[in-house]
Amino acid sequence: QVGYKTLMAEDWEQGVFTWPYCKGFAQSPKTKDCRPFQMVYDKNPSTVLLDHQGPKNCFEPHLMMNDYLEKFIKGYPGEIKTSLTWYSYLGHDSANEPFHADNDYRNFFERNREEFDDSFVFFMGDHGLRFGKVIKSSVGTRDVNNPMLMISVPKKLRSDKNLMSNLNANSDQLLTMYDIHATFIDVLESFNQPQKPDFSETKNTNLKGSSLLRPLPPGLRNCKTLPIPPQYCLCEVERETVQIDESFDGIGKVIADAINTQLLRLNGVEKMCAELVPDKVTEVLRVKESTDLYRVTVQMQPNGGFYQACLNADNRNFTLISPEIIRMDRYGSQADCIDNNEIRPFCYCEKKSQ
Repeated sequence: QVGYKTLMAEDWEQGVFTWPYCKGFAQSPKTKDCRPFQMVYDKNPSTVLLDHQGPKNCFEPHLMMNDYLEKFIKGYPGEIKTSLTWYSYLGHDSANEPFHADNDYRNFFERNREEFDDSFVFFMGDHGLRFGKVIKSSVGTRDVNNPMLMISVPKKLRSDKNLMSNLNANSDQLLTMYDIHATFIDVLESFNQPQKPDFSETKNTNLKGSSLLRPLPPGLRNCKTLPIPPQYCLCEVERETVQIDESFDGIGKVIADAINTQLLRLNGVEKMCAELVPDKVTEVLRVKESTDLYRVTVQMQPNGGFYQACLNADNRNFTLISPEIIRMDRYGSQADCIDNNEIRPFCYCEKKSQ
């Protein structure tokens, strides 16, 4: 609407606007869209491409994406443009794979240095690795809900003391995806005016988030005030491992009952998804400052899934602090019989257990 040329590109056919059962767009709202190519490539790839694809060769999905983005950048000289380019294959299934592509990205950014020097660049992820040994480490536990975010501002703005001071200060604050969205809107609106934007003051909007280019609104920013559910809270408290004994036998059932209740709320789901039952409690962590706040991980059956929840204990009577329960491992195709995103981590399609 403002006049930007736009690009949307992903290297996975089932992307952000279509996964898992979203319809996408009948009429693409983008100037350029990589999806037609991606659908053909994913569903009917050339055997020639498949034979040569991989890190040991010179053909990988992220290279195709870089090439497509570069053609878009060069294809509209002198015009304002924006792109959302999302790379999934490179790092989605492994914490080690991205490193071999360092030179590919360095070369890409250096080839397009002139254009990027006149651009805002947000280099980020959406979440950390959700399965494997990494998720069980202290770093993996933080990373899963705290993806990387790096921001590069146009070269001519790097001398703006207010802007750079705000970014540096805000980088130490607790942020949410709503703040990223508000920043996008700020860039869109502030640089569509003839006068130079003033970043010394907070911008009043009806958005849920706050632009990172400006001072954040006064007040305490923590998981309670933003708000962020305790399962996703990055504010760390000291926890101690609790020896699991028979007094924790009922804790798995509390979590299983909460999951099964969510499944029963949707008509017909109980006929498609198996009822989950606790198999074993695998970890209990207690907040050191309290004797009754716990973070518990339980393995369920029949799906074998690991689930984490925060609970309050009153004389070993456990209750959930928040209805948010996190699936800690990959569920893959276990929930392909339903199209509800919220309960897919909890559903184990009955046909799988037959």
